Amino acid sequence: MWFEHDLYDQLQLLQLLDFFATHPSEKTYVSLICIGEYLGVEPFYGLGQLNAEQMATLVGTQQPLTQ
Repeated sequence: MWFEHDLYDQLQLLQLLDFFATHPSEKTYVSLICIGEYLGVEPFYGLGQLNAEQMATLVGTQQPLTQ
């Protein structure tokens, strides 16, 4: 799923995080890629500015979400 910085998207993200927090499952793995800048892209507003090659460099940078 992809969420931008605007309030609507952030609300949707919070609703999903609340759901996963209140419905724990050992079979569910939730992680997040969150960046505030990308080298060479200025000004950086969000992931939508990145092309496929740039997005591919983010693979492996996700952080697991826990309680």
